[in-house]
Amino acid sequence: MAVKDKKLHLALIFATLGIVLSSCVDDGPRPLNEAQRELKDSLILKGMRETATQQDSICEMEMDSLVNIFYDSLLRERLLEIEKLRGGR
Repeated sequence: MAVKDKKLHLALIFATLGIVLSSCVDDGPRPLNEAQRELKDSLILKGMRETATQQDSICEMEMDSLVNIFYDSLLRERLLEIEKLRGGR
């Protein structure tokens, strides 16, 4: 009887371990339903619009500062050329 009891205990232990280990498996992400997809799409679209607006304003500011830098640089160059033509005063 002792051998049968040990086999029964081992069988119960393995069955319990099998159930516990198989219940820990991740099924992965669940597919979104239609309402969730629409919400996700609208949130992404809103974020893209906000980002595009911010990028446009950043590009505008950078362009203005670059134009000023280039203008000042060209002005300095031309003033130096004029000074050289006048005799280097």
